[in-house]
Amino acid sequence: MDNSSVSCGLNQLVVSWIPPILDQYKTNCCSVFDKGKGRIGFGIIIRNSKGEIMASSAQFIQARFSIKMSQLLAIKRSILFGMDCGLAPHMVEINESVVVNWLSSGSHKDSEYVVILDEIDDPMHSGDKVVFCSIPKKANMPTIALAKEALKISEEAFWMEECPPFINDLVKADMPM
Repeated sequence: MDNSSVSCGLNQLVVSWIPPILDQYKTNCCSVFDKGKGRIGFGIIIRNSKGEIMASSAQFIQARFSIKMSQLLAIKRSILFGMDCGLAPHMVEINESVVVNWLSSGSHKDSEYVVILDEIDDPMHSGDKVVFCSIPKKANMPTIALAKEALKISEEAFWMEECPPFINDLVKADMPM
């Protein structure tokens, strides 16, 4: 599947954030690299069915992982963050179709990433069954901005029922009409 559509059983073009069904939470996440500093930044945003931000986070690690591994870590961190906030997601969106396909199809058993994929897929680890969706980069811009910010900060940042002011315009622009 190309990166212009959602790959979670839906076959539609997505260019902005789409709310989850009533009384559920959706998490968007991503990772970005600073190869020079050996640092990976993670952006996480959890929203409810009204599109309200319930929690957001900019996190980082000092590491040199592959793009796939960093995206898998973004997914794992987003699930753990949601659980820590009492907002376990029913859907996790990321702009990386390969890892979503691995998780959705169960084809990861032969992957070099099997350990982290199994951790993400473990129902004991993530609570209820989580649906993983691939979205285009354009539909994940607020989260990407948070991940980029995570590359600059000295301490991880967390916000409850809000997001940092520097992504407010991106969040508003990301809402469906």
